[in-house]
Order: sequence, then structure tokens, then C-alpha cells
Amino acid sequence: MFSVPWSSTIPGTHVIKAFIDSDNGIIENDENNNIATRALTVGTSANLWVKSLSVLNYYPELNDSTNINAKIENQGDLPTNAVVSVYYVNNSLDSVLIKAQSISLQGHDSISLNIPWLVLDNKTKIVVVISNSTALEYNYTDNSAFIELGKMALFMEAFPACETDNKGTIAAYINGGEPPYTYAWSNGATTNSITTTANTYSITVFNATGQQVSGSDVIPACTGTMVKVKCYVEGYYISNGIMASALTQSGIISPLEYTDTISVALHTPAIGFPLSASCKAILHNDGTTICEFPMSELGSSRYIVIKHRNSIETWSALPVTIANVTNYDFSTAASKAFGSNQKGLLGNGTKWGFYAGDVSSSSDEKDGYVDFFDLNNIYNLNIVSAYGYQASDLTGDGYVEFFDLNLVYNNSITSVGMNTPQNPAKRPFIKIPLFPGIKTH
Repeated sequence: MFSVPWSSTIPGTHVIKAFIDSDNGIIENDENNNIATRALTVGTSANLWVKSLSVLNYYPELNDSTNINAKIENQGDLPTNAVVSVYYVNNSLDSVLIKAQSISLQGHDSISLNIPWLVLDNKTKIVVVISNSTALEYNYTDNSAFIELGKMALFMEAFPACETDNKGTIAAYINGGEPPYTYAWSNGATTNSITTTANTYSITVFNATGQQVSGSDVIPACTGTMVKVKCYVEGYYISNGIMASALTQSGIISPLEYTDTISVALHTPAIGFPLSASCKAILHNDGTTICEFPMSELGSSRYIVIKHRNSIETWSALPVTIANVTNYDFSTAASKAFGSNQKGLLGNGTKWGFYAGDVSSSSDEKDGYVDFFDLNNIYNLNIVSAYGYQASDLTGDGYVEFFDLNLVYNNSITSVGMNTPQNPAKRPFIKIPLFPGIKTH
């Protein structure tokens, strides 16, 4: 290895070439690798690059609305103008323009672009290209980036071996790809979930085109008691016992079977109703959730309490005796909640869910009631078209919009609020001013 000093007083891009055996005096098997070329920039320049690229929902349905977010940065010293073009790649591998936008950036400045898109292909690449820079750039290789929608992905979820015969469960969830899927577990099972003894298990999943993904997880030994709860959140409920995939639709990559996170707590039925234990858990789109609590809870009498980021805190109607495995279903009757404080989801008394709309108060904290503060919060976010993982997105579709505003208004005028053992009386009726365009139903 050797080095050769070089300098120039002429600003701009200079192409440097290095030759080996330039007169071909040496006989070689390959004469094509005897030249190397590098471009060097002398003086100040610009350098635009795609610093980040994301989409609100990586697994959308066709004709869904989504948002593409790109951050463009100028790492160079010179200001420059350019064009940022966003494409999707169709099944014929053509790049179809979604939007082109002119930008202007000073040196070491950046800009964030938000491009709404009606999804015309939900298994595609989104490509961002920077072009037509008015200033010389010292690196053109980072002027494009892409992300994939609908890419096949495997998620796994395991629960401790607390069930009968000391068995636990592992579930495999697939997003994207082309169904149907074929499952091959290390124990020979061919279903999407297995219930078996504590151990490590691996799986390979194939889709209809032969693409495959693999993973492994552990069913841990049981060290406590298991509480299984079923409940629904009013705004997320769709139909047939299924809720929206609020996490995925809000830009959080997760199984489509996940709706949101909740807190499950056990409270003692004594003066003050003190907290005994709690856990944060995944609420699945079929309303189920599972928590493991310390073995010290076994045989105790406890209220089961559910908290969610935009719903009313809800307690079980009565204390429940905690067994090795405890099942509690809030959804079958309003009376399964303390004070029958639930909302009918179907209008026929067969499905019940937690009231939605408690997102803030005068101190910007949840206060246990759906009132003017919640209405104001959602109204303000609605008028600026807020999106993403927002507590004020009561329907879980990734946007704060009229449907959320209508839901919170209807619950606020009926004085929806906490109804718990230590606070059994709801807040008295408060008349809420009507915002323009809001109607009750």
C-alpha cells in the first residue's frame, strides 16, 4: 500500500483514476480490474440524503388511507433546492408516482414530509428519490431509500406452563405474505399455536408462494398464578367479537391479532381497596388477555381492574378468588363490571365493552370521566388532522377524526365515568357545549 499527495485549488468534483500495468506489460488472467476510479469534491458542497422513511401502517388493506413520512437532510454546507419524488412499485415492477415535491434546504438543515396516500397496492415497495439538486453534492449514493409494505413477518407469543398438566402455550402470528400458511413446529405440530410443557420450541412457516420465516420462543415454567380476562373497548369494536388492530394501524409493527396494551390489576377488598399486584398485557383483537401474578395471590380474594389509555377504568362486579388459573369475562353482561358500568356494543345485550373517551383532564391526565376536557382534547387534535399512536384515536384506525369526536361527545353528555367500589357514584350531569358539526345519535 502506498499514498500519493494531491491537492487542487479548483473547486468542484474531480475524478481520480489509478492504473496498474497501464501498458499491459504483464500477462494477466483478468485485465479488467486494473483501473479504479474515485470522485473527490474540492470546496464546499451540499449533500442531501433520506435520513428516515416510514409509513403509518405497514400492513394496510387495499384502499385504506395511510401516511408516508420521509425526513430529508442536507449534511453539506451549501444550500440547495431539489425535488423529492415518492413512488410505489406495482406488480409489473413499474415505479408509479405518488407525489413529487420541491424542497429548499440550507446547509445542515432538514425537512419532514408527510404524504397522504390511498393504498393502491398493499404488498409493494415505497421508494423515495431525491433529484435535481441545484448545488453539487459530495455523495449521490444516499439520494434514495425504500420500505416494504406487506412483507411476510413472524411474531411469537408464549405463556407460562400454568395450565392443566403443567402446560403452556406458544402462538405464531403471521403478517403479510400470501396465505394460506403452513406451520412446522419442532415438536411436529402443524397448527399456528401449540400447548405443551415448558421448553424451547422453534417453528418455520411457509406461505402460498413458498416464502418462509422461522423463529423460536420459550414456554417458561409456571412460577405464579394466571389470570385470563376477556374484555372489549367500545371504540375499537368492529363486529363478530373482533376489535381493530389499533397498534398496527397506528404505525407500531405488531401482529394483526394485537389490539392494544392494557393494565390488569388485582385490588384487595378492604378499606382503601389497595393495589396488590398488576401487570401490563397485550389485549388481543378477540378481547382476550393473559397475566401471570405472584404465587402469593393464590387463594386470595381480589377485584380485577382493567385500565386502558382511552377508556374508563373498570372493576369486576365482585371480588374473585384467585386460583391457579382464573378466568373472568367482562363481555357477556353489563353486570360483570362493578355498577354495571359498561356499554352495549350490539344493542341486543350480548356483547359489552368499556366506555371510551377518557383521555385527559384539566391537568392533561386521565381523570376517570368523559367530559369537556376530553372533548376539547380530541377536537383540537381533529382539526390539525393528528395521526399515529394517539390516545385520542378512540376507534383505533390511526387518525383522530370526526368518528372519535362523535364518540366522546355522546359519552360526555351522558356523564360517563368511573363506577368503582371506592368511587361508586358517577359525576353529576354537566351540560357540554356543542361544537359545530357534532350531532348525537
